[in-house]
Amino acid sequence: MSTTTRVRPPGSDLENVPYADFLGTWHVVASTLPLWKNKKNVAITYSTIPGAPATTFDDLVTYEMRFAKQGSTPSTVKGVDKLEVGAAGRWKWRGKGLLMIATSRWQLLGFHVSPPNLNAQSDEPEWVVTYFASTLFTPAGLDIYSRTKDGLSDGFIETMIEELGSLGGDVAGLVKHGGMFRVPHD
Repeated sequence: MSTTTRVRPPGSDLENVPYADFLGTWHVVASTLPLWKNKKNVAITYSTIPGAPATTFDDLVTYEMRFAKQGSTPSTVKGVDKLEVGAAGRWKWRGKGLLMIATSRWQLLGFHVSPPNLNAQSDEPEWVVTYFASTLFTPAGLDIYSRTKDGLSDGFIETMIEELGSLGGDVAGLVKHGGMFRVPHD
């Protein structure tokens, strides 16, 4: 594991973001967002929108209540992520359907992704750290995504929490004193 910080504070633009490599399903494996506290199997799937820029994604969130019966139908939230003009790795999310009036802003703080056609395997798993700005309905928060449900070890998550804490400011405040919790997956 690298000793250099792989994450940057909110407001930073990341260089060379490989937007196409973010497409597909990501599992939320750790978070500071209270809305995930009583949820499990939280996943976000990003897909292209025909005719839209490559940096605009359809966004489908699926989750189950933590104590839901086995085999229950997952809940979904649908939206569109549109890259903010002049901001690498920062999006504005707008809900679809009844949530069309809802918006939020989120951004990448760090990532390690592999192109889907890459033959060589990396020693580091695929991961993403996202920061969500506060809205009228939710506080600011952080999520850690993994390409697979069990793709990030507890040690990896703890190291990432330490790196996030070293950023100081709001991010450090979100992770201190156990603010980051694991999101369970079946």
